[in-house]
Amino acid sequence: MNVKKILGLLFLMVVTASVGWGQVNLVNSVATGSIMFDTNPLNYYDPANGFVPANGYMNSASGFNSPTVTVLYSLSTPTWGFNDGDNLDVAWLYGPLAGPPFIVNALNIKDDNLANGAFNWTQTFTDTAFAGLQLVQTSDSFPSNNDVTATLVGDVVTVTWAGDLNTSGWLYQASYQFATPEPSSLMLLGTGLLGAVGVIRRKLKP
Repeated sequence: MNVKKILGLLFLMVVTASVGWGQVNLVNSVATGSIMFDTNPLNYYDPANGFVPANGYMNSASGFNSPTVTVLYSLSTPTWGFNDGDNLDVAWLYGPLAGPPFIVNALNIKDDNLANGAFNWTQTFTDTAFAGLQLVQTSDSFPSNNDVTATLVGDVVTVTWAGDLNTSGWLYQASYQFATPEPSSLMLLGTGLLGAVGVIRRKLKP
């Protein structure tokens, strides 16, 4: 095998690896969502607790009616939602919108305060498809002095917010994308392959 063929093969390996960045597919995975306020252990995303509207949300849809749902492609129907008259919280977890290179697997959080402010909350989303992925924030309209935070550990995403009891009538949103592998891993791979090219070229010299 000559140098050109070797370089072509190594280039193909780098491209293949880089395509893996962002090309995650959460569709048809099973996810469970919860939202809990302050020290109240009640999961407001569970329809059994009486705060999930009957229509317009997957966690109240026929076939689910549960905080555990199957991830879909669509953005038209929020995955989880609840409304207690003072607060409307909605979360979308969705799979690819289109084929490569436009694949997006994301989690969107919306906090819509209707009246009386809001206690601090914690939202958790569990899906075995999360394991090994990275969570990247893509947008955030929560106030900078009282921001939302999100972490992905194992197969659980945890989103927390300190709440705001002093004001009302806001609409905040935050969005996150799931991706793999980490960009640093690709850089290491590329560096290693370039080093391998140098070694091969030296060995093949007459």
